[in-house]
Amino acid sequence: MKKVTNQTELDQAVSAGDSRIEVIGDWNKVIIREGVKIDVLKISGTVTGSVDISGTVTGSVYIYGTVTGNVYISGTAKVGNVDIYGTVTGNVYISGTVTGNVYISGTATGNVYISGTVTGNVDISGTAKVGSVDISGTVKVGKGFESIRSDYFSILKNAIPEIPALISALKKGRINGSVYEGDCRCLVGTLEAARGTGANTVIERDSSRPAEKWFLAIPEGHTPKKNAFARLAVEWAEEFLELQKNK
Repeated sequence: MKKVTNQTELDQAVSAGDSRIEVIGDWNKVIIREGVKIDVLKISGTVTGSVDISGTVTGSVYIYGTVTGNVYISGTAKVGNVDIYGTVTGNVYISGTVTGNVYISGTATGNVYISGTVTGNVDISGTAKVGSVDISGTVKVGKGFESIRSDYFSILKNAIPEIPALISALKKGRINGSVYEGDCRCLVGTLEAARGTGANTVIERDSSRPAEKWFLAIPEGHTPKKNAFARLAVEWAEEFLELQKNK
């Protein structure tokens, strides 16, 4: 893998035919220009500005380091996978095409906006910390979320009478997965509002729980028709109710 320490070296590596590029050291901005085609982009260093990809990365864009600005995959950009293992303190904007998966197990303290197309899965897992995920484009939500579904069920069993209100809030776009208070709330906050009680009266609030992280991907105004995370949240809640009926 070709290591580069500045944009000039990156452009020269592309011109020389290097297709696997690793960004190391301190950068102000990383640019993969329109018309450029490489196999892999790995960001191991620190980028104080933005990462701007409008070209093609047929394999993966790996972020192991720190990006304090925004990450843009935009316009004519075509990327295989986007894997965030490190830290992005700005926002992630995907308006281009990701032919594989978007995988976040690191930290994206800003928001993830997907208005383009992700033909694979969107996975938020492990110790991931994410601001919110706003999906208005075309995506699939990854399979194999048994741990999240299990945690969701463990919360719902403490609030069975409130589940219909939760389903209604999800269907009406009345969820805001990033807050416990207000007109639109996260999972536990919505259950508390439905019960008409205060904090920690349904279950102890814990934003690090897998189910609560899942609801981070459901911003206010997003219904199951628009947001795959909301759709699965409804399906799982309805499944849970059916299981209770059959007991």
